[in-house]
Amino acid sequence: MRIIIFMLLATGATAGSFLDNCEQTSLSLQGSTLSALCTSDNKTATIDLNDCVYNSDSYLTCGRQTAYTDTCWGCWLPDDGTLRCQCLDTAHNQVWSQSVPLDSCLIYVNGGLAC
Repeated sequence: MRIIIFMLLATGATAGSFLDNCEQTSLSLQGSTLSALCTSDNKTATIDLNDCVYNSDSYLTCGRQTAYTDTCWGCWLPDDGTLRCQCLDTAHNQVWSQSVPLDSCLIYVNGGLAC
């Protein structure tokens, strides 16, 4: 993580907290694609959350392993910037209601969202 931030700073890129730069009330989710209005440039940024979130035995977790949408459904975004879903456990026999704060999974970099 330190190397990535150093590389961003060395190239003149600006990085910041997702929720510090994008309006929580503007968040929308279409399938696994998150859209957010980001205030620093008043532009809508999008990202496929399957690249940033996965289901780890019914817990939504930041990172890239498998698409969370393979075992989670009914996902929504309350105004607090949290992704909430119903997810199956590893054995696919129990459903759990889970959430992950997107600010811990995403950053805002030069007008776009990244994991």
